Amino acid sequence: MNRRVAFFSSYVFLTIVVLFCLVVCFIRKKDIVFTCSLICLYCETIALIDFLMVFLSMPLFGENLLEIIYMHSSSLWQIFLYVVSRVCTFVVVVWIIKSEGRITEEYTRIFVLIDVILLGVLLRYQKIVVGMVFGVTNMDGINGGGSLLAILLVISIVMVLVLKNQVMQKEKNFLELHDRMTEQSYQTLLHNVEVNRALVHDVKHRLLLLRKLVEEGNIDKIKLYMDEIEEEYKELSDREWTGNRFLDFIISQKKQRANEMGIQVTIESEIIPKWILTENEMSIFFGNLLDNAIEACEKIRNRDKWLALSFEKKGNIILIKIVNSIDEQPNTFKGKLISSKKDSRIHGNGLKSVKRIVEKHDGIMDWCIHEREFHMNISFFDND
Repeated sequence: MNRRVAFFSSYVFLTIVVLFCLVVCFIRKKDIVFTCSLICLYCETIALIDFLMVFLSMPLFGENLLEIIYMHSSSLWQIFLYVVSRVCTFVVVVWIIKSEGRITEEYTRIFVLIDVILLGVLLRYQKIVVGMVFGVTNMDGINGGGSLLAILLVISIVMVLVLKNQVMQKEKNFLELHDRMTEQSYQTLLHNVEVNRALVHDVKHRLLLLRKLVEEGNIDKIKLYMDEIEEEYKELSDREWTGNRFLDFIISQKKQRANEMGIQVTIESEIIPKWILTENEMSIFFGNLLDNAIEACEKIRNRDKWLALSFEKKGNIILIKIVNSIDEQPNTFKGKLISSKKDSRIHGNGLKSVKRIVEKHDGIMDWCIHEREFHMNISFFDND
């Protein structure tokens, strides 16, 4: 009904926004401020695009704009302008949905600030449009539309940059928490293994004494049982591949997990006296890389599953190579590896953590696929 009277009315606009907010908040019943801020942003955007369409139509209609578009009109041209603004808004909404952007209540303050700015712009340009339509000021749609378009672009760019910064900060905090939890889990596991190793050491002496008694009695069944116990003890013994106790422990844990999945693991390494990575970085770096390799092998059907890990130091360069069998090509985007898991936003953080550690130490990381083998090569420079 209002459109038959005037192209735009600030009173009707505010009434619609209030009614829209009341209805949606009654249905949603949570995050009221956040919900209302999005509704205001949506309505303000459409209204400003309506004004932009009016400015662009001024050169076409001139003085007839008042009758054809603005006052007491229900022409096809007026309907066309309304449709264009809503189609533009619809395209933006679809783009946001397809980009999998998650807008949550943590951005409420940003949206409220933008709403206030857009409302001021809206009321300002309403006066400009009314002045031009009724002949109070010169009808200059080109300059009016150009300035409005420039303002909308600046606000959009600032909004995108602010939101992107918020997302990056949130991701950084999440990665730091993820890294701390990974390091703590390895430290706890290492402590538990040390305690268990001490207990097993005590048990070993008792078992050796029992073995002697068994041998004297020649009881084969008990001897076989003792062999199994001794083999389990060997699995808990120290394995030295790199010379770094903490890294060797990580490799041992991953190797045991891989063997349980039927994955053959081979390790070729020389003793490396000094590593530039801290224990925290080792747990994150090698934990994620080996987990990815094991998970790739796990997907293989009807073929051998294997993983090869090698460490080598040439001069002041530490060379790390991880090769594993694969069943399918890994997912990539613009030459970068991406997670193939269901929630890549969570699991993809492992690859991001690895890359962050490599860049921190000015290392080099590259990968390639040869037939059905995935090769990951990393090098670090030890300048000390």
